[in-house]
Amino acid sequence: MENLNPTQQEYIRLVNAYLRNRARNEQQVWEFTPEFLAEAFYNGGRNLFGVELNNLGFPIFDDQEFQKGDLNMFICWYLQVGSDVVFAD
Repeated sequence: MENLNPTQQEYIRLVNAYLRNRARNEQQVWEFTPEFLAEAFYNGGRNLFGVELNNLGFPIFDDQEFQKGDLNMFICWYLQVGSDVVFAD
């Protein structure tokens, strides 16, 4: 993630947390890291597992939302609690 600026790094952590939460809702295993997503983004990827990102790495929409509005609700929650939230497995 060292190739990204601090804002982009935070956005990628948000996307990773969202995708991990989405996978849990779908009863799937999420084994990817923020570093994996950062590398894909740095190399030009703007759609990561159905989540469309702008050029800063901020998630714009999700083609595969478990329920309509999940991405927006997750972003609001994430911004309120911060990126240091640990998900219990």
